[in-house]
Amino acid sequence: MLTLVKVACVAALLIGGCVESSPPAESPPPEDGTRIVHVSWTNSHQAASDATCYAHPSLTVRFRIMPVGGETLSYAPVPCAEGLFTAEVPLRLTMAEVATIESSAGVPIDDSGHAAVDLLDWER
Repeated sequence: MLTLVKVACVAALLIGGCVESSPPAESPPPEDGTRIVHVSWTNSHQAASDATCYAHPSLTVRFRIMPVGGETLSYAPVPCAEGLFTAEVPLRLTMAEVATIESSAGVPIDDSGHAAVDLLDWER
């Protein structure tokens, strides 16, 4: 069954032309390019500081693709007491992870380029 717009376009084509408008198709997010990502961390929900980071003064910050096991971009040593690490990373890396020698925790990077990680066992 023809819609009224299509009938009008068929008639217009016979007498001189028709332009049918439709919303543009959404394109998939680009895999090329980079973005600035800010990774912050806490220790058992306490702000990172010299006191809360005494057991692990240096960390590793990793950026990954999903599923885990694929491409990884790592930075180390990262001073724990600063509580924040900023890097320009490829758009295809969608997870941020903060790691000590003994443990790690990762979260998705949100649309604004932030990831907040809480490590609950820094003091083992």
